[in-house]
Amino acid sequence: MKLKKFFNVLSQDLVMECFTDNSYRMLVTIPEAFVYKSEQNIWLAEVWIAEELFEYLHPFLFMDFFNKKLTTDEFQVLFEIVQIFSSSSTRKEFNIQQFLDSYSSNINGTRKKNIKDCFIRHIKVLYEQQKLQNQALLFPSNQTVDIDQLNSIHLGQTLILFESIDVSFSYNYF
Repeated sequence: MKLKKFFNVLSQDLVMECFTDNSYRMLVTIPEAFVYKSEQNIWLAEVWIAEELFEYLHPFLFMDFFNKKLTTDEFQVLFEIVQIFSSSSTRKEFNIQQFLDSYSSNINGTRKKNIKDCFIRHIKVLYEQQKLQNQALLFPSNQTVDIDQLNSIHLGQTLILFESIDVSFSYNYF
């Protein structure tokens, strides 16, 4: 039963697609999975994962986000957050309007608001987990807003977040 559950979870969202006005990209996230019984009578699994996902700098900081079944929009939002957050710069730039424009032209106002709310919800979680500084910069207006005050109106602009870096030094005295 556990093995069947594992295969069901593994087979969800295997293909990611990104449509824009200028391009189409399809990524098969798990190209191969091989499960077998070892000589010790233990089931072992070898799972290949797409290189683009494997090479993110912080692939496991976001595990809590993926522990439930996600809608397509939630998955796309989380993938965008992971992709941007995993850059080497502490400046994380989210152009939500460009993200929304990459969807098909038939996206309605309610769905846009739900997608923006999903961004806000996950950004607030990252802030609560102390992965982000408490203020965001709105561009091009150059206004700052506290993360806990973010709302969907703010996401009409480019949202710039700053990663929190916890640096501690230890000194050895001889």
